[in-house]
Amino acid sequence: MRRRDAARKSSGAAYLEASRTPAASFVFIAPVFALFEVALAADPGVRSGTVPLVHELFHPVSHAGLVALNLLLLGLLCIAIYRTRARRRRVRGLYGLMFLEALGWSGLMLGIGTLVMPRLLALPPLPQKLLGGIGAGIYEEFLFRFLFLGGLVLVLHRGLRASPVWSVPFAIVASAAAFSYAHHALGGEPFTYAAFLYRALMGVILGSVFCMRGLGIVVYAHALYNVCLDLLHHVP
Repeated sequence: MRRRDAARKSSGAAYLEASRTPAASFVFIAPVFALFEVALAADPGVRSGTVPLVHELFHPVSHAGLVALNLLLLGLLCIAIYRTRARRRRVRGLYGLMFLEALGWSGLMLGIGTLVMPRLLALPPLPQKLLGGIGAGIYEEFLFRFLFLGGLVLVLHRGLRASPVWSVPFAIVASAAAFSYAHHALGGEPFTYAAFLYRALMGVILGSVFCMRGLGIVVYAHALYNVCLDLLHHVP
């Protein structure tokens, strides 16, 4: 009995450790990024299905240019997978477990969102919106969690020697505020305190998931949240 309990704890610890590594995250993200790239290349309307922030960021870029940019990023992701292959840890059912965990985090966000969510703006056609929401989850997490939050923690903790006890929470809140405000300042959405606070709250949850569980799970959590939100708001 004790051996079984020890084995379960060991497998659970192995999953928690392996699932938050960059190597696992890169492999986990690659298929959904490839799906978004295929959809974008096949249907230019997928571009307008992304959230206003991502749409406005790439508005000056032509459709062909955006497809080319995504192919470049997908190539860089494949190179990252190759370069980190030696650090990949074998855990049975790792990516299935990561997907289920991401689904759980997206469910938590939806549960909280139903209590505090403001009315959404008009939505694009559902298929394009679903695929665009996947792309938005990838781009926004890479920009606001991986680069902004991760970079801020690096500067505060390693550069300024600040304690992680306060530097990590500070970085989570700062990135959440930037994430929310960017939808208004760059995404062109009219500013309301309700919408800003709602997105900031979602940003705090996503930032916490990123710090605890890594890039791969937070990308899927955000993408699944977008997809589920779109489905719910297209129900008559």
